[in-house]
Amino acid sequence: SEKTRLNGEISSIKSDLDATKSQVAQVEEKLQMTEKELNTLKEQIDGVFNAYSGSGMSLEDRDGRLYVVTSSKIRYRSGSSRLSKDERDAIDALAEVLKATPAAKILIEGHADSVPMKEGMGDNWDLSYRRAKAVVTRLIRKGVDPGQCSIASRGDSMPAGDNSTADGRAENRRTEIVPNPD
Repeated sequence: SEKTRLNGEISSIKSDLDATKSQVAQVEEKLQMTEKELNTLKEQIDGVFNAYSGSGMSLEDRDGRLYVVTSSKIRYRSGSSRLSKDERDAIDALAEVLKATPAAKILIEGHADSVPMKEGMGDNWDLSYRRAKAVVTRLIRKGVDPGQCSIASRGDSMPAGDNSTADGRAENRRTEIVPNPD
């Protein structure tokens, strides 16, 4: 009787182990699909921005996160959130990729330098939000589903350059676009 009980427990444990193995295999398959989808999106975006190599936007992989960034050639003027023609053209091309890839979601991060805004103009958090919003507004105007876009305002909290120099401050006035799988 004890042997029968132990055999039943062993059988139950084996069944649980098989179910767990199946669940792990399903999760691994989903992770591979997500990585494959991300790589496909990266290739598509990279192709778009190769076509706009003079646009000042490029694709970078930083610590496993993919960024579409404006290069040092195209920078916002101090206190401005206005997009240049080259940036608008590159964003329009990105819009075509996003429309063709409705499952893709992106996070647009707006950044600012550390120079305080003029009285009554808000602060650098407001400015970095307006920069990100300008990109999202352009994407939506070009037909991207608003559900594919999110905005983050980073203010002057994540500098790319040295805020004590003019070149560093100019480097910090930027937007970055990050694939955002939620």
